Amino acid sequence: MYREVSFMDLLERDIKAQNRHPWEMSRSKCLLDVFDTLQQNFPDTTNIKIADIGAGDRYFDLLLKEQLEKYNVHSEIICIDANYKNNEIPEKGILLGTDISQIEDNSMDFCFLMDVMEHVEDDKEFLLDVTKKLKHGGFLIITVPAFQRLFSIHDKFLKHYRRYDISMLNNIMPTDSMRMISWNYFYTLLSIIRYVQIRFNLLSMDKETGIAQWKYDESHLLTKFIKFCLNVDFKINMSLSKYGIHLPGLSLLTLMQKNKNLSENRI
Repeated sequence: MYREVSFMDLLERDIKAQNRHPWEMSRSKCLLDVFDTLQQNFPDTTNIKIADIGAGDRYFDLLLKEQLEKYNVHSEIICIDANYKNNEIPEKGILLGTDISQIEDNSMDFCFLMDVMEHVEDDKEFLLDVTKKLKHGGFLIITVPAFQRLFSIHDKFLKHYRRYDISMLNNIMPTDSMRMISWNYFYTLLSIIRYVQIRFNLLSMDKETGIAQWKYDESHLLTKFIKFCLNVDFKINMSLSKYGIHLPGLSLLTLMQKNKNLSENRI
C-alpha cells in the first residue's frame, strides 16, 4: 500500500550532506515560479489551502510560505510524509501529517507531488486518492523522474518503482475528474549526463561520496553556476512546450486541474 511508502527526502537525512544540491534548489525555484503564475489567476487569494504530499524536510514549503507572505496572501499549508515523527514540531503556519487520509476531500486549492509517485507501487490508486483532496478547479502539480531507459542504480538506491513519460501519466490520470493543462520535460542537460553515466557504468552507491552528496554550499561558484544552468534549462523547456516542442529531460512536470464541472472532458 502506498500509505506505507517512505519518501526519500527524509530517508536521505542520515546520509545527506548539509548542503542543498543545486538540483533541489533549482527545482524549488522553478516550481515556485510555476505556482506564482497559477496563483495570480486564482479567483480567491484570501485563504489558499495547499498540500505538499511527500514533503520531506519541508525545504520547498518554507520557501513557498515566505513567497506567499511576501505577497500578503493568507495560506494554510499541510505537509504529508510517512516519516514524520509524533513529536516533530512544525514550523509556524505549517501543519504536519503522515497520511493523505488526514486531508479532507474537496478541501485543497493546490496539491504538490514532487518526485513522489515513483516511490508508490500502486500509483494509479494513489493519484486518484490525491485528486479527491482537491476542490473543483484546484490544481495538481506533479514532478517525476523521466524515461524508463534512464532507470539506474540511482533509482534503485532511492527505491523507485519506475520512471515516467507523458503517456504513462496520461494512462493513470482520472480523466473523469481531471484535465491536463500543460506538461514538459526538463533538465535536458542532466538527462545527457545521466545517459553517459549509465552507458559507461559511472554511477556510485557509495553513501559517503555518491549520489546523495553535495560538497559545496549555496554561495559556492559551482553551486551557483549549476543552479543557473538548470534554471535556464527549465525555462527553455517550458517555453518550447507551449509550441508543442518537447525535448527529453531527466524529469517531467505536469500541471493538472480538477474539473469545475464533472461533465467536463480532459483537454
